[in-house]
Amino acid sequence: GGKVHTSVPGLHYGVVVFDFVSLYPNIMRSWNMSPETKSPDGQIHTINGIRFKNNSIGFIPSYITKILQTRDLYKIKKAEAKQNKDAKAFRIYDLKQHAIKLKANSLFGDFDNPGFLFFDQDISSGITLTGQDSNKWVTKIAQEAGYSPIYGDTDSLFIELGKQDTDKLIDEGIKIEKLLNNSLTEFTQKYGVKHHY
Repeated sequence: GGKVHTSVPGLHYGVVVFDFVSLYPNIMRSWNMSPETKSPDGQIHTINGIRFKNNSIGFIPSYITKILQTRDLYKIKKAEAKQNKDAKAFRIYDLKQHAIKLKANSLFGDFDNPGFLFFDQDISSGITLTGQDSNKWVTKIAQEAGYSPIYGDTDSLFIELGKQDTDKLIDEGIKIEKLLNNSLTEFTQKYGVKHHY
């Protein structure tokens, strides 16, 4: 399962929320997690010791890339429908992109289902454990930079910045976002990942 931080009780001010984009699908893509790439000789490894080859892209990461690209197209069409004030088209494209989001985000669970053709609990646990480790990593980076995380759940981190002007909050949030995003290359490299999404 996902990493859930113990929340800091109380009323909080200036809370900014950071969210990994498609965390589990992008872990599968970045770690090249697929039945045919799983190998004891793989160059990429997960926290639970499962290894994956990186010499060719697996069919699961390829599939995820394709459906996420389709989702991006639906999101563009949804934005165009909004701009054109076409409520029906807006709703259709919103439902389509949401359906793809659900499929992409739930694919990790298929590996944990004995009825799935490619059932592999090593892969499903590798995905969720890597997600937990990703969340722990960004929490550590934020804390080392002097920020105060107050909560986090699976693919998100909440940081309190205190009472301040909205523009300053936005500027500080952008600064933290860059800090966290820039740290992810170091995080993924420790597992042998050369390119992360």
